[in-house]
Amino acid sequence: MPKGKDREFTVGDFWLAKKPGRDGPDGNWCRCWYDSDARQTRYHSLGTADFPTAKPRSRNGSSGNSGPAEPSPPKSS
Repeated sequence: MPKGKDREFTVGDFWLAKKPGRDGPDGNWCRCWYDSDARQTRYHSLGTADFPTAKPRSRNGSSGNSGPAEPSPPKSS
């Protein structure tokens, strides 16, 4: 996601969004961050399509799937 674009909820360098093409009511919310090495946005599913449930999961690193509890933070240049 380009810098400066409105984000509904952010925690540090991470924000909540749904993956492109999966933004319907059944699409899970993801914790997102920009990977500067790969020059792309990374997504980690929080295992819920419910925004109020996703917000605390994004803060404490829990998710509803078997993925990593906390994504690798953006690297400093």
